[in-house]
Amino acid sequence: SEAVRSVLELSGLQMLITGDGPETASSAAETGEELNSAKAQHRIYALGHGGLRVEAIGDPGAWQTGWSSGESRPRRFGRETLAIGIGALGAGVADAAARCGEFLAVGGVATFQPSDGSNRPDFVVSEASLIPEGHLFLGLSASGGFSWLDRFEANPEARTVGMSELAETALQRSGASAVAIAVIAETAGLVGAALRQAPGQGADWLQFPEIRERLSFTSERAFRDSTTLIGGVIAKSGTALDPWLRPMGRSQALLGHLHGAAFTYRPLRKGRIELGLSVQQLFDGPPVQAVLHLLADPRGFHGAGESEFQRGAIWIAPLLF
Repeated sequence: SEAVRSVLELSGLQMLITGDGPETASSAAETGEELNSAKAQHRIYALGHGGLRVEAIGDPGAWQTGWSSGESRPRRFGRETLAIGIGALGAGVADAAARCGEFLAVGGVATFQPSDGSNRPDFVVSEASLIPEGHLFLGLSASGGFSWLDRFEANPEARTVGMSELAETALQRSGASAVAIAVIAETAGLVGAALRQAPGQGADWLQFPEIRERLSFTSERAFRDSTTLIGGVIAKSGTALDPWLRPMGRSQALLGHLHGAAFTYRPLRKGRIELGLSVQQLFDGPPVQAVLHLLADPRGFHGAGESEFQRGAIWIAPLLF
């Protein structure tokens, strides 16, 4: 009757009984949209942000020459900033240039792998008015909000899913030619490299055998059964970012620049989670083990392959140039 209907509407119970109204839309947003790839199942949550505006930093063709004190200014890496490249924490440019290494900033935390022989990653977590500050000599920096959250899990028969497949799925979901991603994932193994010396120290910096003292590579998948924080940029070939990106496999069609920070294993909560809180929880536990520039080694039996994961969360945003 109209009297009962009026009481139900005033009390808000009608939406619970009939499934009509705002709660239905909210429930759909919380449930997410299913999307499957070759080796994984995905559930996509819309976050409602427009994307990240990207800035390319430095000259990728001259990175072996090093940097002088006049070529960098301190940058702040707040909660809405994602940055990757060669850099270091600290306001002093001379000290940063001497220690710079693989750098990653995401979700209000900045970390890097010093190239001064300490072998211990350094990091700063945003806290109240404290914001990480440092120098990014070469790389990409983007700011803004992520548009989607992708919760993925490898199929039981596949057991793991590679970084390139996750990258392709991110591009497919966005519909853009270039995206920024942040990832927290339970990891089967990482393939990557890290600087052991700051760029520009010595002539013929990439010559063999000197390169063995200047770069370290994972000869096989490292940091097995760990949890990894990843940030980076993925793009189809032909964008303005090509000089800062590298092929993610044998094909030149998919390019990327990704850095990963490895932690001891921590289970990741299911469902829709928040990036900043999830990142800070990682750094609240045991210290970060290493920061790597992630690579693909597609040489078949003799190659290390690519980084692979069991399950995790990927935040995705189209890049705005």
